[in-house]
Amino acid sequence: MHESGLAGRVYPMATKRRSAATARARKTIRAPVERDLRGILIRVNAAGLRALRQLALDQDRTLQALGIEALNDLLRKHGSKPIVMNPLLETD
Repeated sequence: MHESGLAGRVYPMATKRRSAATARARKTIRAPVERDLRGILIRVNAAGLRALRQLALDQDRTLQALGIEALNDLLRKHGSKPIVMNPLLETD
């Protein structure tokens, strides 16, 4: 077995120094809307995705908006309040 002269040596990774402004920016509190966001991944077959994309195009809406509508409809169907909101819409 051939040993290199570098075997066993540990070299620290170069670290990039952050400015004080960058450190302060990292500590800032995010807007409440950003903290409350959660993601959902839904897998569908190719034909279903094409149909949903076409529906979104026909209605001049996004897949996100269609999904929010569908989730709220599901909540209503089961007797719950429709509380799912679209974070992509401005709420001011």
